[in-house]
Amino acid sequence: AGWAVEGLEPDPVAAEVARRTSGCPVTVGDLLTVDLPASVFDLVVLSHVFEHLADPNAALRRIAELLVPSGRAVLIYPNPGGLGARLFRGLWAGWEPPRHLVIPSAQAMAATARRNGLLPLKVRSASRSFGGFSWRVACNAQLGPGSAVRAGWTSKLFQTISSDRFLKEVSVLLRWLGVDVGEEIVVALAKGGR
Repeated sequence: AGWAVEGLEPDPVAAEVARRTSGCPVTVGDLLTVDLPASVFDLVVLSHVFEHLADPNAALRRIAELLVPSGRAVLIYPNPGGLGARLFRGLWAGWEPPRHLVIPSAQAMAATARRNGLLPLKVRSASRSFGGFSWRVACNAQLGPGSAVRAGWTSKLFQTISSDRFLKEVSVLLRWLGVDVGEEIVVALAKGGR
């Protein structure tokens, strides 16, 4: 699409795979500590990265520092107000402790971004994927250890309602009706603010 792209990856093996498959430079390191030049990036994208960062305020300040004055950032992370989180509460796989350290609501992200030099342009949920696996894990946990849904119509019903496709469609329908319950939050931010 004409972009000059650079990646950042903490795992050296994954960084090498990314370099090899994309042909783009990929720096090994951490967003907060790697030596990247300030005010040179037009766009910073964190797709399912933000929830793994121990210091969200420092991460947002660093993103603002890396962006050119007209720069933008896009953050995509699990939605704690999504359909799966609402239905399964503490059993929702999106919490994924201990790997997920912070999963802010859309409102909390917007307020935190403002305090750290970024203006929220658009905050919404998305239903790109759903993760039926999350539902199956939660349902099996509710049924008890080693439980499996019995064969027959209940098994078919369970497989249908726990499929990625079915849950995604329910999520899309609810979003269309104005209930913002997608499994991911997508935040578009602009440099500026405070």
